[in-house]
Amino acid sequence: MKTLKTDIENKTNARIFKRLIAAALACVLVLSLLAGCAKKPDEPAENTTGKPVEKTTAAPVKVETFTFKKGSAEVVIGAEAAAILTALGPQDEEPYESESCALEGLEITYFYPGFDLYTYKASANATEYITGATFWDDTMETGEGLYIGAPAAKVAELYNVTIGDSSNISIKKGDCELLVVLENDAVKMITYNYPAELIVGG
Repeated sequence: MKTLKTDIENKTNARIFKRLIAAALACVLVLSLLAGCAKKPDEPAENTTGKPVEKTTAAPVKVETFTFKKGSAEVVIGAEAAAILTALGPQDEEPYESESCALEGLEITYFYPGFDLYTYKASANATEYITGATFWDDTMETGEGLYIGAPAAKVAELYNVTIGDSSNISIKKGDCELLVVLENDAVKMITYNYPAELIVGG
């Protein structure tokens, strides 16, 4: 009976610790990219002719970003969250919601088997976007086939990067970052991050 109680306490503490790590990591990643934010599009020129300006609808722009799959659900980093969350299905536990540490709005962490998913919305009623994810075990793979426990050489092979002496490998695709943490020449952690300040207009 004592062993069962101890196991339950250990699992509860592990979940709390995991939640704190996830929230802290999300804050650190957002803050680390604030200095490198992309410039906002130029404001349209002022109309001085007095004639009405015709409004045009621009074609949708395909955003270059990372993706990965969980079962049949495809997670697109930087995309609207609603349809992706529905496709992913049940979570391991209730989402963790907090005020953004870098912007006005809400940051939410969803806990799924093998990974955590991070989202952001500018207000309670605003559109929610996927801003990142962290893999915790080898049940998850990146869209390119990288997984926890893979040899460091696999990172170089899949992403055409030089490993060198660094234990933190940052790979960019558009404005999205894939951060791979190495330990003992193997992949220890995989994290995606998309700057929330670039997608708050929804």
